[in-house]
Amino acid sequence: MSDLPPIINFAAVDFWYHNRSHSEIQITTRLSLSTRVLFINSIGMRAPIPGRSSNSGFRIWRKIKSLFKGLRKPLDEYPNFYVFTPVLIPAYSTPAIRKINYKLIYLQVKIVAAFLKIKRPIIFETIPTANEIAPRLKPILEVVNRVDKMSAFSETDSKYIETLEKSQISRAQRTYYTSQLLLKDEANWHNGKGIFLDHGIDLDLFKPKSSSATIPDELADITTPIIGFFGGIDDYVIDIELLEQLADEFSDCTLVLIGQATCDISSLTSKPNVIYFGMSTLAFVARIGAFFDVAILPRKNDEWTKYTNPIKIKEYLGLGLEIVSMEIPEIQKYSKDIRIANDRDSFISQTKLALQSKSSINRRNELHKLVAQDSWDNRVKDILSDLEGLL
Repeated sequence: MSDLPPIINFAAVDFWYHNRSHSEIQITTRLSLSTRVLFINSIGMRAPIPGRSSNSGFRIWRKIKSLFKGLRKPLDEYPNFYVFTPVLIPAYSTPAIRKINYKLIYLQVKIVAAFLKIKRPIIFETIPTANEIAPRLKPILEVVNRVDKMSAFSETDSKYIETLEKSQISRAQRTYYTSQLLLKDEANWHNGKGIFLDHGIDLDLFKPKSSSATIPDELADITTPIIGFFGGIDDYVIDIELLEQLADEFSDCTLVLIGQATCDISSLTSKPNVIYFGMSTLAFVARIGAFFDVAILPRKNDEWTKYTNPIKIKEYLGLGLEIVSMEIPEIQKYSKDIRIANDRDSFISQTKLALQSKSSINRRNELHKLVAQDSWDNRVKDILSDLEGLL
């Protein structure tokens, strides 16, 4: 433990049902080795509504289950890491409801912070709605973790969320950007207090398979080659129709999917050459992913994707895989080593080319070297050094 003040993190994800590879979870668990960390599960930006939100019933039910967990210390290896889900009104539609909601969340967080003896914390804000709560907790330092352009999310009140984003970034002493493009576009907001902070990966897990590695039992009876994807399968991010096209176009291959689906993918998983494992541990993801012949990132081309920096590109590289991805500005730095498509047709043609490339051990190791310095431990060292300088 160090002399660093305790940290309260207003997350954009929920610890209990989002992938543990998410940057917020990777960073805050490691920060808890230096100070006490209170991880506040997402307080949301909108309410899931039938007809507007895909699988709204599922989304509401998983949040209810999260609420019943209250305050927990979930990880034995991180004894100073606490997770709390505040009770809230899942709506931000009117000023009156917002005012009640923010006060309700503030009071709960204040009580939990007092219980944990957290005073004058460093506050990390990834969710824009934390803008209305964080300053009232009297932080010694405010940091915005800008992992996405939240106002570009189609189900939110974009104008309202943008006002919150601008307010918190303008006020914060530091904003960490995972997108160089977003850092540039919001220069007038952060006024030089924003810096680029790239994602990391778990290098102990995401490494090339050895020449003597045997195929996992889960893949033993499937047709090869394998086209694979791991990560959340959300229809506002992933192009489901493209996945269906890939399964049809490459009927002599197996399409392997690993990750929680928050939308109906039954028409995809019913195809004979599609294997769906659902949400799994990082260890399982890395073990199965190492045997992909081609790893894909079939993201939609929209405003949301434009400012993202997908961690799975680094994880694919860590495994030494041939990669095909839709065009995203932040991955252009790897353009010499991965195949980038700008529409569905080019994605399919690039996948054909990737399948023709038989990755040698040397090729896999060379791809791994591209991210060999990008461990989460190194990222957290950078953050700790920066925070100490700011303080």
